[in-house]
Amino acid sequence: MRYIPIARRYRPRRFSEIVGQESIVKTIQNQLKTGRVPHAFLFSGTRGVGKTTTARILAKALNCEKGITPEPCNECSSCRAIDEGNFLALMEIDGASNRGIDEVRSLQEAITQKPLEGRMKVVIIDEVHMLTQEAFNALLKTIEEPPEHVVFVLATTDYQRIPATILSRTVHFHFREIPEEIIREQIVKITENEGLEIEPEAARLIAEAAEGSMRDAETALEKVIAYSEEKIRREDVEQALGLVPRALMEQLTAALESKNRKKIFEIVEEIFLQGYNVRRFLKDYLSFLRSILYEKTRGRKDRFPGLSREDIIRFSNMLLEGEYRVKNATNPRVYLELLLIKMSFLTNVVDLENLIDGLLKGSELPVVSPPAPSSVSPEKEENFEKDMPEAEVEPAKPVENHSSEVTELIKELDRKSSVLSTAVEEASSIKVEDKKLILIYQGDEGEYFKEVVEKNIEDIKKVADRIFSADIEVTPILKSRERAGEKEEGEDLNDEGENPKIMMFRKIFKASEIKEE
Repeated sequence: MRYIPIARRYRPRRFSEIVGQESIVKTIQNQLKTGRVPHAFLFSGTRGVGKTTTARILAKALNCEKGITPEPCNECSSCRAIDEGNFLALMEIDGASNRGIDEVRSLQEAITQKPLEGRMKVVIIDEVHMLTQEAFNALLKTIEEPPEHVVFVLATTDYQRIPATILSRTVHFHFREIPEEIIREQIVKITENEGLEIEPEAARLIAEAAEGSMRDAETALEKVIAYSEEKIRREDVEQALGLVPRALMEQLTAALESKNRKKIFEIVEEIFLQGYNVRRFLKDYLSFLRSILYEKTRGRKDRFPGLSREDIIRFSNMLLEGEYRVKNATNPRVYLELLLIKMSFLTNVVDLENLIDGLLKGSELPVVSPPAPSSVSPEKEENFEKDMPEAEVEPAKPVENHSSEVTELIKELDRKSSVLSTAVEEASSIKVEDKKLILIYQGDEGEYFKEVVEKNIEDIKKVADRIFSADIEVTPILKSRERAGEKEEGEDLNDEGENPKIMMFRKIFKASEIKEE
């Protein structure tokens, strides 16, 4: 007897056996119970989610010898004939190969006659979106007013290509992709029925590779069973399906975390030596990064603490773009190497919003990895430094007394935090009297710096106590609240019309404004 593949042997034969499409099944069964069966259905969805299977079960429910029923008996001659593909009243048409107007005319002639067996003719047109415009036009009237003994079921993977005139004359059911967990459970059930054992991780890999298609999962399982022994392991699935090993993706992530670019080149070498498809690798690695992001977001054990959630998101965005671009690359290997090396540099990026918030709280600037050692000789470096112009020094703020101590205070604060030193230095006047350090500010800009001093007054006081050898009271004073010019609501501007936060950022990082011409 000829071998029957798993996808056919485990194909659902009842509505109750269809998984992942509960709402659709319930609606169709209710239609059968009440006798309100539409004359034309449209089943849409990706491959392998149950469109044609549901259409065949519907044909059995309409032609079961026990009467129109929400669940076929699978025992009568009509149900068995449909399962075996021998039922004359069930017409299955491939829309890809029978797409012209002549085929539609032949269909119209065939459905006029009442069925020789059963009570209803069920016409299933698969991949109906492949029909020509002329064929759709010819089919339009037939679908709108078919004979009483005919039910149309149109199945498609791309319903957007179907004319609106056809869509409006059918009852549309969109079959969703089947969740991984449901596919995994089905894979485990099938292997048990086949007398085999499968590791949970192996079943998960098959379900993940199926991408929501039960038929794809069962076909993949067939291949894995042929490759493996009695117990199906994760390694068997990776080898049989050509998946990139999880261990290799973990090594790559560790290399990105540690910026080990030599290791990255070695991993790319391994990918091409093993013959892995580059687009498939990018897709699998994107899925792997998604699992890492999930772990970090849910607070689970962090396998890669050196990578932040922002790093993972940046990597994912680059992989999404790379998956699209690599198919047009003249040298996919070079493209993959450059992409991964570029990703290794992204871990040096600091989130600007968090950086500014930290600086305002008095935190130190984050330390980034130093650049690679210079290949320039010491003599050339010395000459280069001599040729460099001296940096301009801003004039000191007016200090009424203890100028040397105040200067030392600003220097000490700068070692602790450039934000604090800038806040003190930006005072319009600084006085030291009666063990008080009085910082006088003016305008909206001064109001902002006064708030910075007040938030970090204890840190400033510790440094001042040490420098002045006394118990110093730090007193910031806002002398004027006058505003120059108008401002937008909720936006703090200085006298020059600039946001003080931006001004501080420019001062700390020696930034300059670039204006578009």
